[in-house]
Amino acid sequence: MKTWSLKWRILLPVGAVLIFGIGLLIFLIATDFSRTATFLTEKRIENLTYRYSNQTKAELELSFGGIRALAAFLSADAGTPAADREKYAERISRLVLNNPNMAAAWACFEPGAFDGRDAEYAGRAPLHDNTGRFVPYLARVGNAIHEEPLVDYDKPGDGDYYLLARDSGKEVITTPYPYMIAGKEQLITSVAAPVKSPAGKVVGVAGGDLLLEGIGKVMNAIRIYETGRAVLIDHHGIIVTHPEAELVLKDVTSLMSGELASAVSQTIKDGLTRDFIAESPVTRELTAYSVSAFSIADTGTNWVVLISVPEEGGDGRGESGGRQGGRGRPYCAGGGFIPYLLSGQPDSPGA
Repeated sequence: MKTWSLKWRILLPVGAVLIFGIGLLIFLIATDFSRTATFLTEKRIENLTYRYSNQTKAELELSFGGIRALAAFLSADAGTPAADREKYAERISRLVLNNPNMAAAWACFEPGAFDGRDAEYAGRAPLHDNTGRFVPYLARVGNAIHEEPLVDYDKPGDGDYYLLARDSGKEVITTPYPYMIAGKEQLITSVAAPVKSPAGKVVGVAGGDLLLEGIGKVMNAIRIYETGRAVLIDHHGIIVTHPEAELVLKDVTSLMSGELASAVSQTIKDGLTRDFIAESPVTRELTAYSVSAFSIADTGTNWVVLISVPEEGGDGRGESGGRQGGRGRPYCAGGGFIPYLLSGQPDSPGA
């Protein structure tokens, strides 16, 4: 009996220490794995936000590039014998027809600035109004081009498409707006680039109306961990694309929680990337967000891509958790994130 008592006196504390040690080791390994998975998940979503931001930037700037080139040609020729109105009308027509994402393009010059022949062209439609200024607006109608003169270009508000670039001497992109094209309402944004004399004085503006339908289709098709979505927001906080069509052109500050709206607004201002947890204004679920800004040409403004991944996936698997952190609230990997992360399943547009 004494022998057994001695044995247990030795085995019990040793066994307790051993069990405690193994349990602690398992806890530490699990904690480290969770932290590693959290970090990798956060970085993966952040990298996807960067990727879609860059794709959207490239798409917008590809069309904007045609307008910048037009402004450069006009700057070189305005006020010289090369300032040919018919030639430039044809050049603008080709620019529109060769760019499927461009609904229309135009040019507008200050009085006498293009070729000094305004009086000669006064009232001569379709490239001029009663002033004779060179103000052609060329819009795509099917496979043809419709020509008409610009209107209201000298009125603040309605004429901001021209006046903002003229008065600032900088490139401009407007908040998107709906516009009827061939009987169909489409979302477009207008861009403009100043035309300058050799002395640096603004003598006119070249501009275009860019279709956003293609960008909307790509953004709305994005799926991240099956339930995650992407949203495009402009420099005034207006939603440009959203899987819920009724939210397009809404102000984020009127739809999103204070934390989410504040993060988006601050990202638009400073161009930084932010990751955090907030309640979704659509589903009312806790959702992991990543917000990344991108600049457009030389407009000096930022648009943002906002990626959201619900805490609970569509099949009930936990996809994120959260804790307060330095850059917001970094999300923790849950049961749904880890298998996807380890599987290496690609995240790409498409259902």
